[in-house]
Amino acid sequence: MQDDQLKGFAIIRKADSGYKVCPLFADDETIAKELYKACLNSVMGEPLYLDIPEINQGAINIIKEFDAKYIFECARMYYGKAPNINTIKVFGITTFELG
Repeated sequence: MQDDQLKGFAIIRKADSGYKVCPLFADDETIAKELYKACLNSVMGEPLYLDIPEINQGAINIIKEFDAKYIFECARMYYGKAPNINTIKVFGITTFELG
């Protein structure tokens, strides 16, 4: 929070193995990095998974800085026009498990 404005948030949940960040939204890379560090600290010693949108260079920078291990990738597909989303603020997607 800054001046009563939400600048970012992250949620972690238990996964089959370890924990998953879903989502991680932030106004900028610095805020996202601090949120990611808080998530890491909250599950010390456990695997923590973060699904990043590859179109957000800030998310890629964070993953590289923390030397995260690449697991898999998937494509985002839309039927018709893609929704108008400010992807620069999406550092971790909400979930793949919908639908």
